[in-house]
Amino acid sequence: MNINVAQIKGHYDAFNLNDARVGAPKDAIPTFMTMNLDKTTLKPMPNYLVGQGTVQYRRALDADVFLTDWAYVDHILISPGASIGQHYHKGVEEIFYVLNGDGQVQVNAETAPIHKGDGVPIRFNEAHSFVNNGSADLELMVVGISTQKNVFG
Repeated sequence: MNINVAQIKGHYDAFNLNDARVGAPKDAIPTFMTMNLDKTTLKPMPNYLVGQGTVQYRRALDADVFLTDWAYVDHILISPGASIGQHYHKGVEEIFYVLNGDGQVQVNAETAPIHKGDGVPIRFNEAHSFVNNGSADLELMVVGISTQKNVFG
């Protein structure tokens, strides 16, 4: 998955390396940033952001690894019946990518079902919440982008 962040709309600082990494030799020291979304590293967060039940959470990458205004990459696992409470951010936009499972997202007054492979963009000041109304875990990767470096409001 490639995600680009631009300072100017339509002008990105990334380029296609033409390397899908399928069958590529493993570098002793990777030449690019990597992360592992290992479920065993998640920590329980009861009533996460005033949600229901217990959500499993981990910050996989924080702002220190990025040179630009990327804020974080989070890994979240919501068990059936649990939720992330409604909240918003003044200084961070987010992309929630559904790695596995089914659930429901609410952004401001709009509610929609979400499924594996869906992406949900959240803009500044948009109130949002997630609920797992499915029968299996709802697994999310969250990319946060700040208005400016180290501003998470």
